[in-house]
Order: sequence, then C-alpha cells, then structure tokens
Amino acid sequence: METCYGVKLHATKKMKEGTREWSVPFFSYYSGRKNGQLQTTANHYAATPLTKNLAEQLTQKLVSSGLDAAVCDLFADPETLIHKNLIDIGEEPLQQNRAARMIQ
Repeated sequence: METCYGVKLHATKKMKEGTREWSVPFFSYYSGRKNGQLQTTANHYAATPLTKNLAEQLTQKLVSSGLDAAVCDLFADPETLIHKNLIDIGEEPLQQNRAARMIQ
C-alpha cells in the first residue's frame, strides 16, 4: 500500500422525526467533478487520490468557496493513478489575485 492524499468535506445533516429536529455531523470525500458539479463519496476507496500539494490546493479552493474541507491521508495500491494537478481532476486552476496579475 502507498500513502497518498485526498480531501475530506465536513457538513451536518438535518434529521427530523415528528416535531423533533437535530443535526448530525457528516463527512464525505472529494471524488471529482461531473458536468461542472462537485462530486463526493462516503467511501474512502472511491475518493480521488492526490499528491499532497494538489490536495492542499484543492482544499484551499473549496474552503474559499465556503465549504469546510481538510486534507486527509488515503491508501492506494502501487498501480493507482495519483493525480498531480487541478486540470487532471476536472478543476479549473486557482485564479491569481488582482495584485499579482497587475505585477506581471
């Protein structure tokens, strides 16, 4: 087994029984994009394997869009494809801030 990284998303689910309501912590793993929509899975083995750098970039992008995300460890077989850049996983590259673009 080889260690790689993934992105774990945290949320809460609202539960309701009669008039009683409560929230339950819930997490899922990033599994890519399909038709422009974020895809997640509850199964760690179906999560998209990433390099540490890419997992950190993706986490930053998801957090900046308002989601609660964190880098997590995943295990993969030696023949598993570990993605190295945002374009490989269907994400757009991070946008540079305005000041950085003006300097260039």
